[in-house]
Amino acid sequence: MPTIDDLTRLLEQRRSALHGLPGVVATGVGMRSVDGPVDDIVVSIHVSSPEHVAPVETAARSFFGDRFVVTVVGAVVAAV
Repeated sequence: MPTIDDLTRLLEQRRSALHGLPGVVATGVGMRSVDGPVDDIVVSIHVSSPEHVAPVETAARSFFGDRFVVTVVGAVVAAV
């Protein structure tokens, strides 16, 4: 299993490509729970609407294998 450091380095290499995809509003490294306790380190990709999930998943799979999760979060606006 990759470590947090491994996925952080991989994300840094791919961050520009991910943020160049339509709908991607944020990325990071975090934990995923599958049927119970947190047990997976993954790249977390946040998109603005459901229509962006499938194309982002396709790109993410080529970058990260199965070590990612895509979440619809809506529009992100910076607070000043």
